Amino acid sequence: MAEPVRFRNAGALAAGAQALLYANAAIAALAAALLFVGWYDQSGPAALLAIAELALYVGCAIVFLIWLYRVSSNARALGARDMMVSPGWAVGWYFVPLANLGMPYVTMRDLWKASAKPLLKLRHLMTFT
Repeated sequence: MAEPVRFRNAGALAAGAQALLYANAAIAALAAALLFVGWYDQSGPAALLAIAELALYVGCAIVFLIWLYRVSSNARALGARDMMVSPGWAVGWYFVPLANLGMPYVTMRDLWKASAKPLLKLRHLMTFT
């Protein structure tokens, strides 16, 4: 028999992905400003800036995909049963050509619906009718 899925906090992953995204945006803005004023060439500090931007981008993508897997797994641990996409495929659809144009949307839509249902149940229980 399969072991039941347990809830694991995803807050630290979300904060990490957000911080990496902000850092990547700052590096990109710096590179754009240097390009605008004409100080950006393909050697020296500009190459280091490009490497830093690529490293931050890859790091952000990895942390985001780990967060996505955990959130999808948590939705099932909290009782969501009508989701179309498994946690593994929630991540995997990003790497399937052509399917990556629509299936990530389906995944996020399912996660949104699964996260809204407990709130709706809670609101129903809190109304005194």
